[in-house]
Amino acid sequence: MVKRFALMGLAMLLPVVASAQELFGQSIDPAHDAVWQRPWHLAAAQSGVSPALPAAPDDSKPLFKDRWLTGNKLHQYLGIGSIALAGLAVLAPKPGKDENDSVHQELAEGAAALGGLAVATGLGFHYDELSLSRGFRDPDNLHALLAALGALGFIAAVNEAPDGGHAGVGVISAAAMLTAIKITW
Repeated sequence: MVKRFALMGLAMLLPVVASAQELFGQSIDPAHDAVWQRPWHLAAAQSGVSPALPAAPDDSKPLFKDRWLTGNKLHQYLGIGSIALAGLAVLAPKPGKDENDSVHQELAEGAAALGGLAVATGLGFHYDELSLSRGFRDPDNLHALLAALGALGFIAAVNEAPDGGHAGVGVISAAAMLTAIKITW
């Protein structure tokens, strides 16, 4: 019992010791030291006295170089590519009755493939942002739902294509995908 209270007292004392080190000695955060060497510099700055501060770091060069391809960029490019191919499929000439392959069909299949890959990469890279606790009031959940419905609609339109009417399904799917993209931007 005494050991338990001693350990609890020690655990409660550690934050006090850490804050005392911050106030009177070494700071834990080196970036904090670069701006305010000691707490009394903060008081001096408020009183109008200018303490001798180190020079500001050179901001002309960024600390990190942007990578040209990340998981998030791949997800974005696949979604935008899906919409672009769907738009081109709408504009492409439709195949004749006896034609098997056409530009319209290839573009539509490409839109369905990119849409499916966009949904897969979105789930793969952003699964931790999805939560059913807020339902579809959460923009991330709504984005995922609309994009998945759009990709499934593209696949359904491609499967219906030669025999049945598929234009309505394709247009509604493109609208769902476009809305999903608009929600996140």
